[in-house]
Parts: sequence; structure tokens; C-alpha cells
Amino acid sequence: MFRKKKGMTQEGLAETLKVSRQSVSRWEMGAAFPETDKLIKLSKLFDCSIDFLLNDSMQEGGQNDTELSIKNCYKFICECGSFFGNIGG
Repeated sequence: MFRKKKGMTQEGLAETLKVSRQSVSRWEMGAAFPETDKLIKLSKLFDCSIDFLLNDSMQEGGQNDTELSIKNCYKFICECGSFFGNIGG
């Protein structure tokens, strides 16, 4: 986890991104996704790609990259259904 490697607390990261500590906690648990502007800031802060932030489980889990990528995209689209016109449920 980048935050811990940087020696940051959830509160410290939340202050940097101007979000609540609970938001950071939900992101880390996979219960929510950061908004696009937050992903850009996280990418710069942790010196990594946005793709890596969204797909970090691919590197850690050793599973099939294509399969995980499709699952992550589908989950993201479902969770953002109202933005995409309720595609996928």
C-alpha cells in the first residue's frame, strides 16, 4: 500500500486530498472509488499510473491480468451506473 510506504496516515492523506478519513478508508477497503480528480492527485502523489491504482490487485494477486481488468471495469461501470445510464444493473 502506497500510503503506508510513504508513512502517511489515513487522516494525513485525507487532508492532502481534501476528503474525509472515512473516504480514504472506503477506498482502501474497496467499498468505493476515488473521483477522477482524486485519482489524478493520488497518481502524482505516489508516482504511479492511474491504471496501477485501479488495478493494484493484479500485481499483488498474480491472477490473469485480462480477467481482473474486465472484472474491475465491469464493477466500476456498475457502481457508476447513473453516470453511464445504469448500464449493467
